[in-house]
Amino acid sequence: MPEPAFTLSEDTRHYLAYVPWRTILNWRREEIKAGRRHKDSQSKPYAFATRIGQAFKHLRNGDVIWIFTIPYYGKYGSFPTLNAMLVVEDKVDRVAEQDRGRLAKVPPYFNTKGAQRQWRYIFFGNQATSRYFPINNCLEQLRPLLPAATAQKLESGAPHGYGFLGMAFQRARAISPEQGQQLFEFQQNLHKQKSLFISYRHREEPDLVGSIVEGLLQAGLVCWFDLNRIPPEVSKGVVEKPLEFFKEELLQAVEACDGLLAIESDAYWKSYWTGLEYGAAQALSALKPGFRFFKAQLPLLDSEAERQKLIAIASQFHSFPIISEN
Repeated sequence: MPEPAFTLSEDTRHYLAYVPWRTILNWRREEIKAGRRHKDSQSKPYAFATRIGQAFKHLRNGDVIWIFTIPYYGKYGSFPTLNAMLVVEDKVDRVAEQDRGRLAKVPPYFNTKGAQRQWRYIFFGNQATSRYFPINNCLEQLRPLLPAATAQKLESGAPHGYGFLGMAFQRARAISPEQGQQLFEFQQNLHKQKSLFISYRHREEPDLVGSIVEGLLQAGLVCWFDLNRIPPEVSKGVVEKPLEFFKEELLQAVEACDGLLAIESDAYWKSYWTGLEYGAAQALSALKPGFRFFKAQLPLLDSEAERQKLIAIASQFHSFPIISEN
């Protein structure tokens, strides 16, 4: 069933908020504790919180909060990714609000010790029109908003990733209708794009796989990569059966994608998890017209030329050719 359409009006107000990756993982962890899973209607942005009163005074129902973050592969920051479009449905000032029913709507992860001051102003998202996005690359959309010094640093290269960009957006800000329109058009394209599930053996050169994902993101693809979608620490100590939880999340992720990239090695077909992913994709391909497979041999990807070849072919995401060492 297609999602309800959401259109901007001339008086829609826009707010750009940066949320650190660690905070997003913490919020995700608490959602899991509360039994909320990223599936169907539950996979909608539920709430955003801030201690900045300007946002609370500025935004009204129907306005949009654009949330972006910078995922990490190990210790290096990836491209900034648009994480969510939260269409404001309601808001609560927890200090001034007297209605206990309205306060009860506040997610539990905003109620931890000391959180009332840090997360005083809560915005609730319209569950029909708000949405999360797969990992993407919104660098070009943020570039015009960068301070001059940060823009200059960006132009000189980012050898250790893009984590430094978070410092430029520590304070959430109102943005112009034109800038909001550009983000809206970007998310519309994201929603239409095909997404690629990255299937690989964890113990075998995760840094190399991360560099391939970076190349895919730079080429404009959207990717599902478990190191930043469901890191092990997210569910550790939270669910009774973490392996079953991880399995369920993987299967849901494959189902949400339009293609699978299998980065093969000698051990790839000996792993339960990669076998599960590939088998689920095969079953899905019989039900989902247009689902395609990539295959790339891990040893060959040590070559920069082979990595670029893979990225170039995958960039043509209207079709998913099979890549092999032959």
